[in-house]
Amino acid sequence: GIGGDELANVETRLTIRQQRERKDLDETLVERLNAQAKRDIETALQPYGYYSPTIESELTGEAPNWTARYKIDAGEATRIGEVDVQLLGEGKDNEGFKAALRRIERRLRPEQRLKHADYEDAKKQLADAAYAAGFLDAHWEKSELRVNPEARQANVVLHMQTGPRYLLGKVTLEQQGLDPEFIERYIVLKEGDVFDPQELLDQQFALGDLGYFQSVEIEPKRAEADAEHHVPVVIHTTPRN
Repeated sequence: GIGGDELANVETRLTIRQQRERKDLDETLVERLNAQAKRDIETALQPYGYYSPTIESELTGEAPNWTARYKIDAGEATRIGEVDVQLLGEGKDNEGFKAALRRIERRLRPEQRLKHADYEDAKKQLADAAYAAGFLDAHWEKSELRVNPEARQANVVLHMQTGPRYLLGKVTLEQQGLDPEFIERYIVLKEGDVFDPQELLDQQFALGDLGYFQSVEIEPKRAEADAEHHVPVVIHTTPRN
């Protein structure tokens, strides 16, 4: 009665399927696993918006060969009702957040079938946007998926407090054996720039690709941020022989 991702998830969740190779299966255990299958199937269908499936089960055979059959009517899908996404704090007008919100609006729309993955992806989109834009203290004031199975409706509530924006503080390069003026030409991190974790990673790779260092490690000292939220950064290097 089902297919695609729903079927794959049911097969993954079915304990009786997972346990089918056990050597100690007896009638009592098989019947218990078969009784559990209904709940396994219900749980597996919920992420796809199906909260009220009808399930018929049949267990036939005897030790050591049983056959379990399940006929599933997924029923009417739960639809999205209200979508309440709010940004609070200093970053509420940040362009990075606005781009994330546009992507979320395409995935979470009223009357669309509920998929838990879309809700989780929306949370990740906003969390990633916050981190990339330097809002390191961003947190959820509310993150709720409110499902009413009887009404077949789900409301989404996501309220993020962005907190302050962090900037790069003093950038210190620790290295031995190279002319400081020469190697500092390859440091692209600048004090006062937005704290962007991807830029720190790009800097690490850029220095590593030069071939002068055995290892490069970039350490943001967030605990030492000043009152204006400037984060000092230390670049540790180990020289190559």
